Amino acid sequence: MPSRSIARVCHPVISIRIPGSFRPRRRLALQLALLTGLVLGCGNGAPLTPGNTAPASPETATPGATSAATPSSTPAATDGPVLLGAHLAATIPVDRAPCALAANATSAWVTSIQTGQVDRIDPTTNSVVDRITVGGSPCGIAIGPDGRIWVAELKSGTILAIDPLTLQVTGRIEGVGPQLWDLKSGFGSVWVVDRDAGMLLRVDPVTATVSASIPIGRLGSGLAVTTSSVWVSDDADGSIRRIDPTSNAVVDSSDVGKSPSWFADDGAGRLVIARRTGGSVLVVNPATGELGAAIDGWVQPLDGTVFGNDAWIPDGSAGTITVLDLNVGAYLARYVLPEAVNPFVAERAFGDVWVLDFGGTTIWRLRP
Repeated sequence: MPSRSIARVCHPVISIRIPGSFRPRRRLALQLALLTGLVLGCGNGAPLTPGNTAPASPETATPGATSAATPSSTPAATDGPVLLGAHLAATIPVDRAPCALAANATSAWVTSIQTGQVDRIDPTTNSVVDRITVGGSPCGIAIGPDGRIWVAELKSGTILAIDPLTLQVTGRIEGVGPQLWDLKSGFGSVWVVDRDAGMLLRVDPVTATVSASIPIGRLGSGLAVTTSSVWVSDDADGSIRRIDPTSNAVVDSSDVGKSPSWFADDGAGRLVIARRTGGSVLVVNPATGELGAAIDGWVQPLDGTVFGNDAWIPDGSAGTITVLDLNVGAYLARYVLPEAVNPFVAERAFGDVWVLDFGGTTIWRLRP
C-alpha cells in the first residue's frame, strides 16, 4: 500500500502530485522523499499509500455473498478507543515501512517500500524467516494465479514475480509506472493501477506481459476484486469505477467524493470505500454499484479488509483500527494499536486480521 503505500499527510500525497515535466531523477528523488518524509509528519495526517492487496487462500471465514444493508442513518461512534486485549495474537517486527501484504498457503509476504525487501513471515512462529532483496521501493503485492508472488516496484516502475520456493525473481515487466499505486490478483490476471498514465494494467502472468491497458481516472488509487468485477478508486474526481474483466472496459462509475482512496473487501460480495479526506466510509453493493449512507467516525480511514460480516479499517493518524458491522452499519469497536506510528493496511490471512504500520516496523496480528 499500507497502497501502496506513499504517503501520509498533513495533506495526502495526492494533492502533491509530481509533474511529468520534472526530469526523471529529480522527479523520482522528490517522489520518494514525499513517500517517506510525510509518513511521520503532522499528527492530523494519514497515509495515502499504494499497495493493498487481498491475500490468497488461507482464510477461515466464509464471506457472505450479498452486500451489506444500507444504513438508514449515520451510526454513532463508540465511546472511544479501547485496548486490544485478547484480540492481539502477536506483534511481528518487519522491515521499515511495510507497504502491503499477501498470503499463500504457507507464508505471509510483506513489502518494505523503504528497504527494497520482501519479508516472508512464518505464521506458526510469527517471525520473518526470509528476506528477498528486490531493490527500489516495492509496495503492491499479490499471489498470482500462477502461484508466484507479484510485486509492484515504484522506483523503477517495474512489475516483477518471485518464485515462492526458490525466492528468486523469475519474471519482470519494465517500463511501467513509476507510480504503480495498487496491485491485485483475479480473473486469471494480475491488475495494477498505473497512476502516472491514468491506466489500469492487466497482466498475463503466463507471458509476463501487459495484456490490456484500461483508461481510468487521472489519479487512480485503490483496487478491489469482487466476484464479477474489478473496482478502482480515483482521488482526483472522487469516483469509483467498475471494470468488466470480460470486455476490459469501465462499465459503471459512481461519484463518492472526498478522496475515495482505498477499498475494504472480501473478494466476493462485501465492498466498502474509504473516503480518506472525508473521515467516513460508504458501503457499496458490488452487484449494482448502489452506495449506502456515509458512516463517519474516522480521522482518515485507510486501506482495510472485510472478515465475515465485519470491516476492519485502519485510521492512520489516530493509531487505531475500527471494526464495523456491515449487516447493520454500526460500529463494534475502535481499538488502539500499541505504539502505532501510522497504521495503513489491514489484510486477512490465516484466520486473522494483519495490520501494517507504514510509519514504523510493526505488524499487529489480530484475532477477529
